[in-house]
Amino acid sequence: VFVGCFPELPPERGEHDLPGWQQAVVQPRTGVAGCAARCSHSPYFALQAGICQCASSFGSTPNAAHPRDPAECGGACRGDEALQPTRPCGVAEPLARRRNAVYTRSRCSLGARFVVDKELDRERTGLRQWMAHIVLDEWEEGARLTLDWGDVPNSVYSLWNANFADKNGERGPRLDLVLPKQAREIGIKMRGQPYAVPRLHCLAKPRPPPPGPKPPPLPSPPSP
Repeated sequence: VFVGCFPELPPERGEHDLPGWQQAVVQPRTGVAGCAARCSHSPYFALQAGICQCASSFGSTPNAAHPRDPAECGGACRGDEALQPTRPCGVAEPLARRRNAVYTRSRCSLGARFVVDKELDRERTGLRQWMAHIVLDEWEEGARLTLDWGDVPNSVYSLWNANFADKNGERGPRLDLVLPKQAREIGIKMRGQPYAVPRLHCLAKPRPPPPGPKPPPLPSPPSP
């Protein structure tokens, strides 16, 4: 799942936002499937012109915590041209416009897909606001859906067709939702960065335990 397009640290610092660059740059360049296999132990992976980086988090620096338009991450990697929708490969040159195309794996048996709809008017404080929805292939009342933006400081302030699991808990960048009765999709309004897609995880409603074994029948009373 494509999470978003993230800029690198300023090139004059000679650093990288994601760890493991020295190990990544000596490996053969690859596409999305190859990088996903190479980073099977990591929750996130990123491509920068085919250079594959495995990451436990992303967007942790001030410069990189602001996703950019996905078009800034370029086209598909070599071998990925036929994939639809297009999976950006990231950009390594020029240094001032380095972009990491960040990906993750979503584990949801209900088939959840996060779709950004539009950016809304900014608040008076200058915070960006935007609207999105989550489409589910299957709907299960009582199931839980987790949205996780990693280090990107997004938060939900309006929600419909779902309930917050913890009414007094955090609203982001990680939050748990509970599905109510049958619906078609979940709508949300957010504060934060509009081009960052969260990891999605589903947990089915707990099933009641099976009934225990029946007690043995009582012995018959003795004959008189």
